[in-house]
Amino acid sequence: MSKLDVERLMRDLTIDQLQNIQENLSQQSHEKREELRKMVGRRYRDVLDASDTIRRLTEIASDLGNNMKEIRKISKNLLAGDDIKHPIKKETLFKFGLLLRLEDLVYTFLNFLFNSFFKL
Repeated sequence: MSKLDVERLMRDLTIDQLQNIQENLSQQSHEKREELRKMVGRRYRDVLDASDTIRRLTEIASDLGNNMKEIRKISKNLLAGDDIKHPIKKETLFKFGLLLRLEDLVYTFLNFLFNSFFKL
């Protein structure tokens, strides 16, 4: 409100009317503050939930990557003939090859998650 508007209100309205206007404005201001507080709280919880989900996805991907390393180690030992007791089928070797390629995808995904969400 400009200075002229306030002067006009003071001139045209009674004290009771001005008090009512002030009370209404105060109530509206309080309601808006409360609405904003609730909205910020909801958004904050949403961010925390998303963060927890991303953290869990990262843990799962990391576990998968570690398992892939173990599979790589075992497959190298098998291919090297260190474990003669267990003959290897071509189908098994093919599956190991696919799993090893999956490892690269897992680490690419981990890097994407890290760069997208933790290096803001």
